[in-house]
Amino acid sequence: MNPGLFEKVQPFLHRVSKPARYVGHELNMICKNPGEVDLRMVISYPDAYEVGMSNMGLRILYDCVNGEERLACERVFAPWPDFEKILREQGIPLYSLETFTPLSDFDVIGFSIGYELLYTNILTILELGTVPLRSEGRDDDSPLVIAGGPAAYNPEPMADFIDVFLLGDGERVLLEFLHRYLELKDLPREARLRQLDEDFECAYVPSRYATTRRSGYLFTAIDKVVKRRIEPDLTTLPFPVKTLVPLMRIVQDRATVEVNRGCTNGCRFCQAGYTYRPVRERSIPAILRIVRESLQNSGYDEVSLSSLSIGDYTDIHDLVRKITEEFSEKSVSVSLPSLRVNSANLDILQMIGAVRKSGLTFAVESPDEETRLRLNKIVHQNQLEDIIEHVVMVGWRLIKLYFMVGLPKEEEEGRKIVSFIRNLQDLHPRLQINANVSVFVPKPHTPFEHEPQLDLPRADALIWEIRNAFRHSKVHVKFQNPKMSLIEGILSRGDRQVGNLIEAVYRRGERFSSWDEVFDFNRWNSELQNLGIDESRYLEFDRDVDRLPWYFIDCRVSGKYLQEELERAHQGVATQNCMIGACSRCGVCDEVVKNRPALQKGSAGTGKRDAKEPPRSHKVNMGTFKILFRFTKGGMFRYISHLDLMTLLIRLGRMAGVPFKYSEGFNPKPRISLPFPLPLGIESDYELGEVMLERPLNGEDFKRMLNERVKEGLEILEAVPNYRKRSIASGRHFHDYIVHDMGQGLGLEGIIGSLKDISPGSAMHGGSRSFYEISGDHLFVRLEGDRSIKRLFGDAEGEVYLNCYIKRVMIWKAVTDGLVPFIDSPAVIG
Repeated sequence: MNPGLFEKVQPFLHRVSKPARYVGHELNMICKNPGEVDLRMVISYPDAYEVGMSNMGLRILYDCVNGEERLACERVFAPWPDFEKILREQGIPLYSLETFTPLSDFDVIGFSIGYELLYTNILTILELGTVPLRSEGRDDDSPLVIAGGPAAYNPEPMADFIDVFLLGDGERVLLEFLHRYLELKDLPREARLRQLDEDFECAYVPSRYATTRRSGYLFTAIDKVVKRRIEPDLTTLPFPVKTLVPLMRIVQDRATVEVNRGCTNGCRFCQAGYTYRPVRERSIPAILRIVRESLQNSGYDEVSLSSLSIGDYTDIHDLVRKITEEFSEKSVSVSLPSLRVNSANLDILQMIGAVRKSGLTFAVESPDEETRLRLNKIVHQNQLEDIIEHVVMVGWRLIKLYFMVGLPKEEEEGRKIVSFIRNLQDLHPRLQINANVSVFVPKPHTPFEHEPQLDLPRADALIWEIRNAFRHSKVHVKFQNPKMSLIEGILSRGDRQVGNLIEAVYRRGERFSSWDEVFDFNRWNSELQNLGIDESRYLEFDRDVDRLPWYFIDCRVSGKYLQEELERAHQGVATQNCMIGACSRCGVCDEVVKNRPALQKGSAGTGKRDAKEPPRSHKVNMGTFKILFRFTKGGMFRYISHLDLMTLLIRLGRMAGVPFKYSEGFNPKPRISLPFPLPLGIESDYELGEVMLERPLNGEDFKRMLNERVKEGLEILEAVPNYRKRSIASGRHFHDYIVHDMGQGLGLEGIIGSLKDISPGSAMHGGSRSFYEISGDHLFVRLEGDRSIKRLFGDAEGEVYLNCYIKRVMIWKAVTDGLVPFIDSPAVIG
């Protein structure tokens, strides 16, 4: 732990959005003593915390590395521009969340790159961590920078910045790689890299190879074929069951279980369908164990079954039925984010809707059946309409439709999409439809890797046509910025010279290019012109180009097969899923690497529809029991929002087995209230909460159950039965604060001079009114009702407030005779 570095950061956290991104301290965080391990790695999904923490690959590798006694793995994410500005202004290096260690002090920095528009964030992380951007600028003492993930299958745009790319399944090869690196640590840097490149078939070390120009592209002249690592049996791989639980809401805020890996549906536009083959499934008993332990260790009330195509799991009906039977009475819902909705899966929808009904997603891709056939995505129009009619009948009111424009050989896309949606509106007038439209970006290692990408003017026109058609409609149309898709296309199929473009836009301030509100197309366009890069060369490859920049990467699907699939696409011929039909001879499988279903064909329970009714809750309503509790909010917890604090207490309660009373309706939630919210950054010795339970619970038991699971800074001090029918927030109440100067030279007189609309008084004689007084070395402030302590200080930017240490020490209830505490055991006063 490096508390000194965090002390430098702490005074500025009030100035940034979502300071919980930068404080660590999550539930189940693994924090090893740096002096007790031989190698320290910091891992990153290079996006904002709430996106990076949702990445399952990062969580798996974090758990794998920390499972090794000699190794430690910590985390870092891309700082939002407001925090980056503070780090640069104050000369503070970017640090890990576990021990607040500067990145340059680690042995290895690893990036899981899920998306090409994250590239500039990698440069941000490296430079803020005081690590040279380019591999050639690093010396023997610099960290080794490694990378993997979906976007690494064309490593060339980032080849000058990454020391080693590792391609494929990472659970075992990363551990092998780190242990080997330990053996090589005493060698010079160049010797280390040479040995790693030779030892690992799936490793690519760009600095070892020269570049050459060919057909106008800058290629790596490499004599090695880099082969993707494939783990043949998913059941033997570790999976984290004590998952990290963030202190703030993240994008995928639920327990996630990988039920299978790989997909053989063969959608010709989908890179993951080719780079994750073959299909490997976990058994139902293994999945149930992971779900059970994950929920117990996290307090989540939703479990997501993760897969590229969950509906293709060989016994999906039995799996969902068993999960809902075991957990629905605990108000746990099941999420199937990649369910291919078809008639065989309608009973699954009924099962997962037994607890909560959210929206359903239909990845239509194209409203035209012939186009879907070219994509090898076989969904017939009448079948789709029948399915939507059924889900509306059983209670769903929201559906999401995903479309792509710019698909190969497609015409009149805008008109067809508008017609498709309007037809659904006519059939189901009460149905809420959200349509998401994006530009098709051809990806490496797919049959369409040579295909042209839609030009910007045509893409803009199509998006405008669709949005304009529903401008005064209940249909909500969202779209990815076509300019963003254009840059993604350049980065996806770029060569070595595209790295210069990435660094140039980074130097001009480009960050978070995948975030529409931050992305700046003008920077990219300007630097394309400055560097003399012809974007069209990457958006449409000439047919006479005999190789592509990623030609030496072998994802195990043969080039011959990709060419055959392209020809079949042009002919409108489908290729059967080899999990249910004949082998497609794609080249991936051998005697060891092959499709491994959880159940072999012909086994009992292979996915036929279960005629049983969906499970129903058998809870008996015993009434409602209320508890009022008092707790502290200090340390790192003062940097989490009010809503995130309430979510955290719910999860702690679920982990402890607190019998919450749930709300009614489509989305039941525990009945808990924290009626007196605090601004971010303020500590408190006196916080109050009300919770409703479905059965009586002793206050001391409630206190003990939660305190066994909380961290320093959050502690339940008292819990008593609450006999009031009205909320404790009703009526008059007062809040007491103490305020200190944070060593910024203000002094008490300076703090008093910044106060607004409040008069001096005395705690002894002040009575029921707002006032302040000097008490020793601090200022005492009493405020009535909802008056904000933050708004009491300073100018519009809150500069004076930011330089004060503030703690709430008491909340009073106003009664006829004066003020009384809210809690007066054994029951609430009044």
